[in-house]
Amino acid sequence: YLGGPVRIPHLFNGKDKLFFFADYEGRRVSQAQTYISTVPTAAFRTGDFSALLPKTVLHIPGTTTPLPNNQVTQIDPTAANLIALFPLPNIPGAGLVNNYLDNGALLNNIDQGDIRVDYRTGNSTLFVRYSKENPDTINPGYLPAPAIGGGPGYPGQTLAPGNQVVLSYGRSLSPTKYYEFRVGYSRLVEAIIDADTGYGKLAEKLG
Repeated sequence: YLGGPVRIPHLFNGKDKLFFFADYEGRRVSQAQTYISTVPTAAFRTGDFSALLPKTVLHIPGTTTPLPNNQVTQIDPTAANLIALFPLPNIPGAGLVNNYLDNGALLNNIDQGDIRVDYRTGNSTLFVRYSKENPDTINPGYLPAPAIGGGPGYPGQTLAPGNQVVLSYGRSLSPTKYYEFRVGYSRLVEAIIDADTGYGKLAEKLG
């Protein structure tokens, strides 16, 4: 922060009259998150579900006839595109469930500051203050984009810039009376950007 009387050499000396104050605060926080999820195995991607036998038996759609060895030979192209979004298992020996580990980062950054000017003349005081903050938060999903897989927060980026202006005028009317007028304006805008926004019209691309 920085503050003091306003002085312009050879032109103006604001001692005991005109003062300024300015401050800035910045914060950068990155916290690694550990998520364990279940993703399709390489065999599942090709239609081989034999690993589910004997507990789970797949049937030909619309019939009670089991698929030989739980093998799906015809895979819908859209289904193939969807399953390709998910990463392959990366935990050795994990098997069919809890087989993917992701260490996404939760980012919480903020820049904020204030500027204030005070002016005093006799029995009167006047000040104006401008404040601004710009928080930027990124929440990871359980899986890398575009799979994402939900998350504890809202996967993606949240921006919430805020601005505030305050104007105040005060005057001493007598030894026991003081008058003050103050007006302020605040504005906060929140924008939530989905984690998969950068992929465009993903549903159309997948068929």
